[in-house]
Order: sequence, then structure tokens, then C-alpha cells
Amino acid sequence: MKTGGLEKLPINSRGLVRIDPDSLDANMLRAVLDYDPLTGIFTWKVQRGGTAKPGSRAGSPDRDGYILIQLGDRNFKAHRLAWLYVYGEWPDGDVDHTHGRTGDNRISELRVLTHSQNLVNAKLASHNKSGVTGVYWDRSRNKWVAQIQTEGRARYLGRYSSKERAEAVRLEAALRHVGGHIRAENRRVF
Repeated sequence: MKTGGLEKLPINSRGLVRIDPDSLDANMLRAVLDYDPLTGIFTWKVQRGGTAKPGSRAGSPDRDGYILIQLGDRNFKAHRLAWLYVYGEWPDGDVDHTHGRTGDNRISELRVLTHSQNLVNAKLASHNKSGVTGVYWDRSRNKWVAQIQTEGRARYLGRYSSKERAEAVRLEAALRHVGGHIRAENRRVF
């Protein structure tokens, strides 16, 4: 009887499946975990010890809300595992949650961006006082400044009398750089 690839997985001395995280591929992942692309939830197919029993939900949230799943001696972010599970290969960039909900790992909510694109599309920093990513008040000139971070460099976009104009310029630059993959909350102007 076939067990979805389980017969090929190594078993440790306690009878539990042993996973080498360095050789994790889609087939091995599918052998030990089930993934529901409509809910974004992973469940165990195998006994992993502790509370990780077949049918139980895999993973737990980290302090930022990302779901981490331990395979072998390494924690993997569930959104990266979802990509591997569905598409059969590791993503070739950052996996972004389109609506910024880090615990939502439905495949329809995930997309691959370059690291630079993902940084442009970042959530508002907690210390931001303007309420707009990439826009700040220049006290010495009494103007709003727009800038964008791309390829590791802050790029100056200009100084403006109105916050709305600075925000519009920053959004236009972000859309150009990210190619339309901008979070809804970062589209406030248009």
C-alpha cells in the first residue's frame, strides 16, 4: 500500500519521521504535511512527537504573526512552504502577503517579489509620524519630503508644500518600481 511517499522517509529510533531540512523538496514536504490552499493551513501527515500528530495543525506564529513550521532542526515560514508545496520549487525571491496579513497563507494571497520590491511595499514603520511610507516633514525647510528605498539606497524624490503631493509622488515611484504590486494601504492617494 502506498502512503504518499512516507515509505521513503527515514525513521529515527523512536519510530518518528526524520527530516533533513537541507534536502527538503516538494515531494518530501508533501509526504509529511498536507496543505489546504483555500485556508492556507498545514496539517501533519506523520507523527512528529509532542503535539505534532497526524491530522494536527502544523506551526505556530512568531512575534510578527508569521507561521513557523519546524522541519528537522530548522523553522520554515509557512508562506515559503506553501509556495514550494503548490508550485513544486522554492520561490526565487521574497514571498509577499498581498494584503499584509502575515498569518494568511492562502496561495491566492501570496506572490513572489524581489527583495527590493518587497521593501518598497513594506508596512508603515511604527516610528513614522507622517502616516505615509516614504514621506516625512523637513523641519528646516518647512516642506514634505518624498523618498523611496530601492536596491539598498534611499532615493530622493523631492520636497513638496503639501503632504498629499509628496504622497502622490512617492506612490507613483513605488508603482513604477514594484510593477503594480503595492499594498492597498499604501495606495491612499489614488
